Amino acid sequence: MPAWNHYFTAHTIDDALDVLSRMADDRFDVIVTSPPYYRQRDYGDGRQLGMESTPSEYVERLVAIFAQARRALAAGAHEYVIKPFTADAIVDKLEILGITATQV
Repeated sequence: MPAWNHYFTAHTIDDALDVLSRMADDRFDVIVTSPPYYRQRDYGDGRQLGMESTPSEYVERLVAIFAQARRALAAGAHEYVIKPFTADAIVDKLEILGITATQV
């Protein structure tokens, strides 16, 4: 395997849930993400995260995305989330998925 392939980095602009659901299990060593704040920016895309009707719907979509991200992470890998919220509900749900929330 070429040396550059060991450090391959990719980014995709698309619906996160759709893209992650098509990824193989145990694919990534690290995921870094910064989900949009709830109701702060409208990008004019009906699929966008953050413009749900209620905070509850927003949290549920985040949980669905993080569940797929967790599945795509390799054993011992890390996911870093730059948290646009302080809701304890999302932290509790992430911990159920095996994602430890740590404030830095």
